[in-house]
Amino acid sequence: MTSGATGEMYGEGNWKADEEYRRGLKEFSETHDSEELAREAADDLDDEDEEASPPKKKEGEGEW
Repeated sequence: MTSGATGEMYGEGNWKADEEYRRGLKEFSETHDSEELAREAADDLDDEDEEASPPKKKEGEGEW
């Protein structure tokens, strides 16, 4: 591992950024309900799928 002139670390990744990321991830997981967020995201995706799907054909309608 080498240090740059500004004190940044190279070679092993940015340890400070990793530490901050892990701290933020832990805080988020302690203050948010991940299962509820996942359900909300799934509902939003289902809504988008319905909007993007082609209109349903009526009975007896051919391709032409």
